Amino acid sequence: MVVEQQDTILVAMQQDMGSCDMEFWAAELGGVLSEVDHSLKHLKKWMKPRKVSTPIVAQPAKSYLLPEPLGSILIIGAWNYPLLLVLSPLVAAISAGNCAIIKPSELSANMSKLVAQLIPEYLDNDTFAVVEGAVAETTESVSYNHLTLPTTRIV
Repeated sequence: MVVEQQDTILVAMQQDMGSCDMEFWAAELGGVLSEVDHSLKHLKKWMKPRKVSTPIVAQPAKSYLLPEPLGSILIIGAWNYPLLLVLSPLVAAISAGNCAIIKPSELSANMSKLVAQLIPEYLDNDTFAVVEGAVAETTESVSYNHLTLPTTRIV
């Protein structure tokens, strides 16, 4: 999404922040792409069961930690890095197998509108949602509970 839509994202950033191309690349896109690359590089390792010591009462069993999604994540964006501070936590939520509710900053109105438009185009609408607005909508987002967990488990 970020690579395909970088020109559209740049326009929204310039409208909201007056950012130049270099600042946009260094602070926003570069950070998000770095986060995606890092997650892709380490995801298999993060998903693997990890052997841990077995309590004496459970001997001769073997014990493992199995990474599993914990639920829905609420991501509240900030105005000063309106893309980075929304998409970086989203990458982490996706990597962990969780659902996410994304609430972009209302102070970066053009970026908020663009995120609300793009997320449903690129991600599953039953698993990821965008809520736009200010304080009232943010407060309501905390109890927003229509999202379902993915049906696959990370094991």
